[in-house]
Formats: sequence, structure tokens, C-alpha cells
Amino acid sequence: MLGVGLLLLVLVTGCGSSDEEPVQPVRPYTSPSTRTVNPTPTYRSGEEQTLTIAQSTQGRMLGLHIGVQDVGGGEASLSIIEASDPEGKGEGVTGSAGDSFSLDSGYTVTIDAVTEAESPEDVAGGESGKVTLTVRAPDGDEN
Repeated sequence: MLGVGLLLLVLVTGCGSSDEEPVQPVRPYTSPSTRTVNPTPTYRSGEEQTLTIAQSTQGRMLGLHIGVQDVGGGEASLSIIEASDPEGKGEGVTGSAGDSFSLDSGYTVTIDAVTEAESPEDVAGGESGKVTLTVRAPDGDEN
């Protein structure tokens, strides 16, 4: 048994004494700064999504960032920015339930419902209402 152990020890130490270059990893390390991510969301032509967004918050759907700036008097004021817009310029719209807006980018935004807080006790953290929206993606090429 001692002889087998000595034989293994000689073989193992003999394997590590090579003048060859060190073995490179199969997949080299990639630093985070060289990784790429496609920030443009994908959607199908004409796809629709519905979302309820509270005042002073933002919802994201179909490549749009939609902020609810104000809810009152049965109307909602919205700020809409395309996620793929490098300058972050958007459009502002104000409307009530049933109003529909065609944006310059081809999206259609419809206000389905505007819900206001019924009393000051309902207001939590500055939220005084919410808006339910349906967004329709532009027709044409798939994104």
C-alpha cells in the first residue's frame, strides 16, 4: 500500500513540471463595462396592454414609461416617454375616462378609468388617485 502511495506521489508531482504556457480558460472573463444589453423592449405590432398606475408613480409597458402627474376633477395628467428615446423627451397629455391619444411615435394611449381618493383619509403617501390605461403598440414592423 505504501508503494502505491509513493508511485502516485511521483506521478502527480511529475505532471506539474512543464515549461508550457498556462492553460487559458475556455471562456475569458468579460468585465461589466464590455457587456451589452438591448434597452429597447420588444412588442408585437398592434399589441395592447392595460395597466393601473397610481398618482406620483410610473408604469412601464410596451416600451413606454408613463408617469401619472396629477389626478383630479375626473382628469389625469400623464407624462409619456419612450424607453428607447436617448434624449428622454416625452409627451404630456391630460384627459378623462374614454379619451384616447395618438402619440407622435405611433402609440395609442387610452384612459380607461380615472379614480380619485374619496376623502383625505384615503390619501396615503401623497397618492390621491390612480389611472387605468390601455396602450396599443404602433402598427407595422415588429420591435
